[in-house]
Amino acid sequence: MKAFAVGFGIALSVILRSGYAHAAAECDTPRQVCITECMRAGSSQDNIACYNQQQAKAERALNTTYQRLMPLANKFDPRLGKTLREAERAWVAFRQANCAFYDGKDRARYGFERADCMLRMTRERESELKEAADELAGLVE
Repeated sequence: MKAFAVGFGIALSVILRSGYAHAAAECDTPRQVCITECMRAGSSQDNIACYNQQQAKAERALNTTYQRLMPLANKFDPRLGKTLREAERAWVAFRQANCAFYDGKDRARYGFERADCMLRMTRERESELKEAADELAGLVE
């Protein structure tokens, strides 16, 4: 039971920190992190291509980190792995809904705010899951 309580605490802390952490090396501010990265790309088409490239890179990093974390969570406690899977599904839905808000208010920026939101949140989530994986690795390995 103690193992489950510790694991649940780790999972809950990962969920609650969602949206607060950001990768300082890639981000200047918690919001509109990436606009400065891709707005220097040139034309609107270049900017969108930049976002698409950066988003694909961020998604690959997130998936790699998730694939590292899942076996650690299951090894720690199988219920924690199930909780992580449910949390990740909920986070994906939240990210979509949250970034849709920015898309809805983005009248003149041609989707840049939504793209920025998606990239920022993906990077933040990868950072959170990496921290959780590192913490669990120390407990189960």
